[in-house]
This record gives sequence, C-alpha cells and structure tokens, in this order.
Amino acid sequence: MAGKKPPPRRHGRPSRAATSRSDPDHEPASISSTPADLLKDLNCAVDKRNKDKWQKLRMQHRARVKKTEEGIQSMAHSNKLALMKRRKAQIKQLAELVKKRTELEAEIVADMQTLSDLYEAASGELHTLLTSRLSRLK
Repeated sequence: MAGKKPPPRRHGRPSRAATSRSDPDHEPASISSTPADLLKDLNCAVDKRNKDKWQKLRMQHRARVKKTEEGIQSMAHSNKLALMKRRKAQIKQLAELVKKRTELEAEIVADMQTLSDLYEAASGELHTLLTSRLSRLK
C-alpha cells in the first residue's frame, strides 16, 4: 500500500459518453450488473441528487428574492405615504402662516393709516393754533 497511488478522482459531471447507455434493452441495475454499470448508475443517482439540490436552492433563492422585493416595495410605499402626509401637513401649516401674515400686514396698514390720520389732524390743529397765536401777537 505504501507505494501504490490511489486512482485519480474525477471532479464534476461525468461525460455524456460515460453516462449514455447504448443498449436499448438495458435493464436496471441488478445483481448480475457489471461494476461499470453500477458505477454509471451511482453517478446518475448522484447527478440527479445534485440537480435536485440545485433546483431546490434556486427555488429557495427566488422565493427569498421575491419576499425581499415585496418587503422593499411595501416599505417604499409606506414611506411614500408618510412623506405625502408630512408634506400635506406642512402645506397646511404654511397656508395658515401666510394667512396670519396677510392679516398682520392688513392690521399694520390699518394702524399706519390711523396714525397718518391722527398726525394730519394733530398737525392741522397745531397749525391753526400757531396761526391764531401769531395773529394775536401781531
């Protein structure tokens, strides 16, 4: 055993020539099968198992991707709704502030008009008072 090398291991799938059966009347593996037929059957079983495993993994991956995409879409939709709700509240608040500003500006204009009228009246009274005093002094 010390000087004997083990046979090289094959990696990957066997070739089509190694797995194809040219006998149309080939029977399933039985006790009288040759070691080569048993090896082919074993390789076919392993290949089928690997293929089934990969198919199962692909299906699981697709399901997870779909679930993740749905979660992302749901989050995006809820975030969009929340954003629209906040914007609507901000627009309402801005409209109230504009209305309040307009009211304050109107109040300021009215107060300025009142002050102007009072100034004109006081100025007129002062003018008449000064005119009457000047005329008395002369």
